This record gives sequence, structure tokens and C-alpha cells, in this order.
Amino acid sequence: MKGRDEQLTYLSMAGVVAIVAVVALVLNSTGSLSGALSYAEDSNVSQARCSDTDPANYFEVAGTVRLRDKIYQDHCEGDYLVQQYCRSWTQVSHTRPLKCPKGCSEGICITG
Repeated sequence: MKGRDEQLTYLSMAGVVAIVAVVALVLNSTGSLSGALSYAEDSNVSQARCSDTDPANYFEVAGTVRLRDKIYQDHCEGDYLVQQYCRSWTQVSHTRPLKCPKGCSEGICITG
């Protein structure tokens, strides 16, 4: 009987861990974005998971991030580049502004 009691204890602990994990995932998917971005556009295509066309955040590639019905694009603030990225499957964030030595245009640092 002792072996069976130990198995039930471990099974109960595994069940509690699984329930906590599911609750954490549900609460994390609230639909709110940390650091709300002002450069979002509405999209006709709803994307449940965050996707990024430039996940490595190359400064010479103008990337686009999609999450649900929003599109976030890399953009310039003067000579500074701000890049969007997926913080997680359900969150979008952005980099600190990166100074482009030769200037910034249309979401990329000018290299030529």
C-alpha cells in the first residue's frame, strides 16, 4: 500500500503543477500588449500568435510584427531606428532607439 500511496501523491502533485501551468498560460493571454506602441496599424488578417519578419532585428531590414489584428513596423525617429519584435507568443515590444550613423529611412539604417 505504501508504494501506491506514494504514486498517488506524485500524481496529485503533477496534477496541481499542470493546473497551475494552464492557469498561468490563460492569464498571460489577456490580449494586452506591454509597452503599447503608437506605430500599430489595423490588419484584416488576425494572427493569434506573434510573428516577426525580421526576428534577428537586423538594422538594414525593415521588419513587420503581426499580433492578432495589429501590425507593428520598424520605424525611424529622426536618425534613430526603433525595431519591433515578439517578446513572447502573445506580446510585442520594441528596441531602444539605435543611432544610425548615416541616417534612417523607412525603418532601416542607411548603409550606402
